[in-house]
Amino acid sequence: MAPSGFRVIVVGGGPTGLTAAHMLSKAGIDFVLLEKRDTCMAEIGAALVVGPGTARVYDQLVTHGGRYYNTHHLFRWIAENHGHRPLAMNRPELVKLLYDSLSENDKARILTGKGVFSVETHKDKVVVKCTDGTAEEGSIVIGADGVHSEVRSAMRRLALKQSPTAKVNEEKPFLTTYRCLFGTTPLIPGLYPGETWGGHGGKASTQTFVGRDRAWFFLYEELERPTRERNQYSKEDAARYAERWANLAITDRLKVKDLYHAALKCTLVDLQEGLLDVFSWDRLVLVGDALCKHTPNAGNGYNSGVQDLVVLVTGLYRLLHGLPKGHVVDSDAIKAVFEEFQRVREKELHELQQRSAAMTRLQAWATWKDWLIERWIVPSLCLDKALIQALGAAANKNIQVLPFLEEQDLLHGKIPWENYPEGIEKRPAKHNDLNWGRLLVVILVVAVALGLTRSALLSRIGISSYGIHLSQFARTLDYIVKHKIE
Repeated sequence: MAPSGFRVIVVGGGPTGLTAAHMLSKAGIDFVLLEKRDTCMAEIGAALVVGPGTARVYDQLVTHGGRYYNTHHLFRWIAENHGHRPLAMNRPELVKLLYDSLSENDKARILTGKGVFSVETHKDKVVVKCTDGTAEEGSIVIGADGVHSEVRSAMRRLALKQSPTAKVNEEKPFLTTYRCLFGTTPLIPGLYPGETWGGHGGKASTQTFVGRDRAWFFLYEELERPTRERNQYSKEDAARYAERWANLAITDRLKVKDLYHAALKCTLVDLQEGLLDVFSWDRLVLVGDALCKHTPNAGNGYNSGVQDLVVLVTGLYRLLHGLPKGHVVDSDAIKAVFEEFQRVREKELHELQQRSAAMTRLQAWATWKDWLIERWIVPSLCLDKALIQALGAAANKNIQVLPFLEEQDLLHGKIPWENYPEGIEKRPAKHNDLNWGRLLVVILVVAVALGLTRSALLSRIGISSYGIHLSQFARTLDYIVKHKIE
């Protein structure tokens, strides 16, 4: 157990915050979670993807559950390579799963109606004052409170108050280039369980996922000009947006207007992008969307936040366990954990954020190069599987897990994992069917088609010990036609 007196204040009761609650509980670290809404179960958000790495962490946390609502070759290919299939879930269902699988003791630590009013740091503690007039004291604060993070704002204010020349993040750190209308609808005629559709092109794109009893759709559009300002859209704004794209095909049978008019709920939001320069200050640290914001096309957001937490909680576990009862952890020790967290995560977050951005722009045909690659070169040369394998290797093989917890059902694919819990030997590489020679030849052909010089090509393709990292050539399985159903 961690020394008594060390207490973590988690701000934010969404998927990332509740995942933090599970990890801290398993690590034996006292915590309290503050959620500004009256419930963690609010019907907000749309579908999200639980990737293979997050599935491994779930296996350690014993938060099994959920259901697939689409299965196609993409998911089978990922399972072949990494053991786990991605799991597409309704966000409210995931939140319920995470909450319900907490112990009763841990549920009592989840406090709702607790918006952050202010944060104070002291020599040996931090105090969060809430909007309801109450206050919580702890040793550190983990800001898992999303893209408009109050903890992030407090971090900046406190740093500048202490030193006007302190290195801080921008007041508005994220840039918005795209926005998205997302909604959920019952299964109207023309929607069939298990289908996944993608419509790409014309500086707009769509994604549609069909489950057993409902479907989720996403309509992306590029803004006239990028902005750092926060836009809040009304129902009328969403209606006008849907009307403008009403006749855009979203499947081979249905158009945007068909799903919009049948929708149970629709929301129009900006899609911020970016990665902070400063991950922490004093006793405050950020994770998930508060730290790094991805566009959602590639499904990286939540999985990225889980990896943030794995690295951070592992650092806290190693710091705290073995300390004598009553030991007070000083700020220097906490600072060292936070600095190591940034060192481990920064490069990976940058690469992942760039892959997410590339996916969004390829699907929207943002430039003529995106159009050429996404519309013609990749489908014509049947590069779907090779690219998915290459991208999957880059994104998944280095996934971190909690070293102090056993994996109950450790699954393997063709691409070996690099990281395991303590006491588990690394599995040797297994032959797989990635034809890297063929893939490299094809990419060289792509480069010639684009008129790239050798130096420009090498700036786009990073050669690693495993294979080719193709962040600039990411794409989904098709452009207008239906995804293949297994």
